[in-house]
Amino acid sequence: MSTLLLSLGDLLSSGSFIPHGHCYLWQSGLVGLHVLSDALIAVAYYSIPAMLLYFVRQRRDTPFSWLFVLFSLFIVSCGTTHLMSIWTLWHPTYWLSGLIKATTAGVSMLTATAMVPLIPVALSLPSPEQLKETNAALQIEIAERMRAEATVQKLNTDLERRVELRTSELRQANDQLAKEITERQQAEEALQERASELLRLNQKLRQTAELLKRRNKELDQFAYVVSHDLKAPLRAIANLSEWIAEDLGSQLSVEIQKQIGLLQSRVLRMQNLIDGLLQYSRAGRAEMPAETIDSGRLLAEVIDSLAPPPEFVISVGACMPTLLTQPLLLRQIFSNLISNSIKHHDRPNGYIQIQAKPQDEFYEFIVSDDGPGITPENHDKVFAIFKSLNKKLDTTESTGIGLSIVKKIVEAEGGQIWLESQAGEGAAFHFTWPQQACSGNDSASYS
Repeated sequence: MSTLLLSLGDLLSSGSFIPHGHCYLWQSGLVGLHVLSDALIAVAYYSIPAMLLYFVRQRRDTPFSWLFVLFSLFIVSCGTTHLMSIWTLWHPTYWLSGLIKATTAGVSMLTATAMVPLIPVALSLPSPEQLKETNAALQIEIAERMRAEATVQKLNTDLERRVELRTSELRQANDQLAKEITERQQAEEALQERASELLRLNQKLRQTAELLKRRNKELDQFAYVVSHDLKAPLRAIANLSEWIAEDLGSQLSVEIQKQIGLLQSRVLRMQNLIDGLLQYSRAGRAEMPAETIDSGRLLAEVIDSLAPPPEFVISVGACMPTLLTQPLLLRQIFSNLISNSIKHHDRPNGYIQIQAKPQDEFYEFIVSDDGPGITPENHDKVFAIFKSLNKKLDTTESTGIGLSIVKKIVEAEGGQIWLESQAGEGAAFHFTWPQQACSGNDSASYS
């Protein structure tokens, strides 16, 4: 504390220094000149900051107002140094004078440093000439704006007139709309009556569907009973003819043996016919669970179960699809088409090809052969029930029901079936089947 007080004392002490007036030899004229000059400079330096601060206070929108404050500090510091020059003429407190000068130097450097980045900004400010030109352009814009406002006022007047006219039209349109709403309400009431009627019809339709379901069930039971009752005497006839042929085979004449063979073939045909009728009555109506199946593998199983002659070659195309469907139905279709191609072929070494092509929502399957073919006028007949174009098979094992069952199953699933064939050029049966997912497998041949 004593050191600090001693320093302040030294700062205000004259020490062994002599007053500055000795440098002027105490000539009254010279001393008076310096005193008057420094006093006037100090007065000016103190007046200028006062005016600057007053200006900044009155014009708060002045840019760089803080710079004015910094300049004021700088000028006040400079004025204080001139006052100290007058003081040191008689009182040699040069340490205090030096401290004030150092403070002035610091404020000066701070002000100079702050001005460096402001120079480009200040230079970018518009000049008075530019402001004058801008003001003139603004005056022109104001005149144009006034003309535009006059035009807008005129347009507003015209718009009000049009609004009144449009309001009148809208009032008429509202009246018309109210009339249409009334008519629409009447139409909705009529629609509600129709909806109620449709509701009653749907209820009646559900009752009819339930009745049809019961009738179909009764029909299935009836078909099964009829099939069983019709097969019973046929089995008795078949067994009796076999016993006669076995017991009296050597004693029967050739004609009687021929007649017994004809009888047995007729019994077999009748049994096949009854089975076909039973299958036809159930086709498209049986509800079976859908499964994900590989159609290529399904075809392999069908071909294996049919056991075609060794001379026959059956080719299954590549990329046969995998789909979600009822495998029993698709198996029955392929079994009928392939067995027909084998039975109705005119050569023992036939060739059958099976392919599949994707469509929009279906797969198109093609079962083609190189058999005798079918004339165009008989294309529709092959799908009719009890129709067989092969007269030889018609007298033995063909019932004429197989393709009818195929057509019924395909159409029940939403697909189509058709035939492309010419006499002597083979036959190609096309049918579409709903698709779900597709994957490929390798092509295969079966013989």
